[in-house]
Amino acid sequence: MLARQGFNRRYLYNKIGTNYRYDLTKTVDQIRETYTFDETCQGTVPQTMVCAFDARDFEDAIRNAISIGGDSDTVAAITGSVAEAMFGIPEDIREKSLSYLPEDMMVVVDRFVDIIGPLNGKIEKMSPTNRGQKPTTPTSKYLR
Repeated sequence: MLARQGFNRRYLYNKIGTNYRYDLTKTVDQIRETYTFDETCQGTVPQTMVCAFDARDFEDAIRNAISIGGDSDTVAAITGSVAEAMFGIPEDIREKSLSYLPEDMMVVVDRFVDIIGPLNGKIEKMSPTNRGQKPTTPTSKYLR
């Protein structure tokens, strides 16, 4: 929700790292070297956040997630959810994905959009300073 509310990457990085005590200091390349299947939140969610935070766009986030291995479908699903809020989904991917859904699932998507908002998020709307936060310097090259 924070990404949908306009908070930027650095704010999200700091908030998630602090509130949930997740180690977000590794890069995708560092995670890739040692990551294995881990069904726990603590062993999956921080890695998905890094995959999204280290990405340039939605597709890059999904590639990052798949590339680290482990439970790739779960990692990519979580990363994709975060990346959608941060970057939006490219129109061609969105349209192709929606074309596979039956009508009853389209109703669910429409209800979700009514509640959450359109599926076209961007996160660089406000600086952490505007939100009263003093950011720390993260490891990711895309967060600097």
